[in-house]
Amino acid sequence: MATALSAFLPYVIPWAPGAPRPTVQAKVLDAITELCEESLLLRETLTAFDLTINIDTYTLTPPAGSDVIMATSVMVNDKPIWPASEDELDTIDVYWRKGIVGLPNRWFQPSPTTLRFNRIPDRTLTGGVLVEVATKPTLASTTVDDELYTEWREHVANGALWRLLSMRGVEWEDQKIAQEKGIFWNSAIARAKARARMGKTRAPTFAKMRTV
Repeated sequence: MATALSAFLPYVIPWAPGAPRPTVQAKVLDAITELCEESLLLRETLTAFDLTINIDTYTLTPPAGSDVIMATSVMVNDKPIWPASEDELDTIDVYWRKGIVGLPNRWFQPSPTTLRFNRIPDRTLTGGVLVEVATKPTLASTTVDDELYTEWREHVANGALWRLLSMRGVEWEDQKIAQEKGIFWNSAIARAKARARMGKTRAPTFAKMRTV
């Protein structure tokens, strides 16, 4: 289920009299996006997809209305494999750039929606890859995950108000209250990070193979 961004407005508008409704809603979305990016609070477990022989790069497709921030865990053939940057691979697996064939043993992301394996797969495994990703709303989103409203609405309001009230030269500017809201907001982000570390998953979505 999803909650409309407009549901957050009653928690924001009274504190920013004169602020146009579209501006308020945009700041709400900005706050939610920052909360998701900083905490990795929202997680999606993608539907298991095939590991395909000779294909080491795959495109991750989030649900409608969401963008992928990053992969948070990857399993191949029912076993977790760990992330490694390209620089780390240069140290721990010095020949990896030569295109060694085998079962993937590390993964990295050239972009948020691209997953690349170390080792070019030497076999096809039906449903052999399971990926969890952290997500955020898109710039065009008008609804967000219910959890963001039911559990984080007052914190999101503080994040939106910090942005609104710190705007210079507008009738609703209030730097003193903006500073207070900013303190509350930073505390909320820290709390969300701690919450995300507990680990959460949700319903499956999909990934698709990209030929390279």
